[in-house]
Amino acid sequence: MRFRPTLPDSTLACLLEEHFGLAPDGLTFLPLGEDGWVYRAHGPDGTSWLAGLKQEPARAAFEVASWLHDHAGLEWVVAPRPSLTGRYVVPAGEFWLTLTPWVEGSELMARGLFPGEGGHVGRLLAQLHAATSGLPGALRELLPQENFRRHREMALKVLRAARQPWPADSIQAALAELIEEKGVLLQQVLGEAQDLGERLRREELPLVLCHADFHAANILVGEDGRWWVIDWDGLLLAPPERDLSFWYDSPAWEEIARAYGLQHPPRRDLLKYYALEWVLQEIADYGENIFFLPFSAEQKADSFAAFRQLFAPGDVVEQALRCRG
Repeated sequence: MRFRPTLPDSTLACLLEEHFGLAPDGLTFLPLGEDGWVYRAHGPDGTSWLAGLKQEPARAAFEVASWLHDHAGLEWVVAPRPSLTGRYVVPAGEFWLTLTPWVEGSELMARGLFPGEGGHVGRLLAQLHAATSGLPGALRELLPQENFRRHREMALKVLRAARQPWPADSIQAALAELIEEKGVLLQQVLGEAQDLGERLRREELPLVLCHADFHAANILVGEDGRWWVIDWDGLLLAPPERDLSFWYDSPAWEEIARAYGLQHPPRRDLLKYYALEWVLQEIADYGENIFFLPFSAEQKADSFAAFRQLFAPGDVVEQALRCRG
């Protein structure tokens, strides 16, 4: 999120000391991300940590991320640090608090792929998906499994809320007007996602551990050249296309696919579904922020701008409807 939450910095500092034994010398709010709030916590010994506030606990995902780093040998996974009681996520008022190591580096999205680096992306994805076979059963049972209807319920709730009366000149009224204006496109996205999702649910598809947000903004390149992958709270069991879909349109796709060891092209119906699901997720997240959550006027205005951007030429709505399934 780009604007601060309601939790005071002093309270956050106390929670870090209480739960993690970290008494920070200072906290720097970072206007990053779409589903939570992040801070750089400056330790008294000169170290830095990333403190994250989330709206949902995602306990299973953080446990699996820790297992990937500690037991599956995926050292590039930026896994959470356990609290003093061994938990990876702890309550923080109306939020949930996590603590992960700070990685000094640049986002791959901002830096760009250098020639030959597509193979690195493919190898990381191959290692993650291959780790599925060693995942302990107790952890596997905790993870959500792809059901091809994720985000649909909240997206529909947002569209229903748009039909309610809202105060004139409010952000909610502006969003309701935009949803009415884009109603045909939104119904097309929802309809295609539902039809395709119902068809895919009838199949027995191979499921692997998926990061579910494995795009270039979640890959950091450290100052020493090492790569790190962050933001593991969306882990789930899904077809490999869930992660591969972020790279299929990349100029480096063929190199990525070779390094991954892909034997057959990704299924186009799965790529189509995940393009549609991306739109549903954005509708659900930004719409929920505006209609249902007690965020500041600045945060709601920011979410409205992001919602409007979905319909810009070449953005996710156009991409999803253009994608052939």
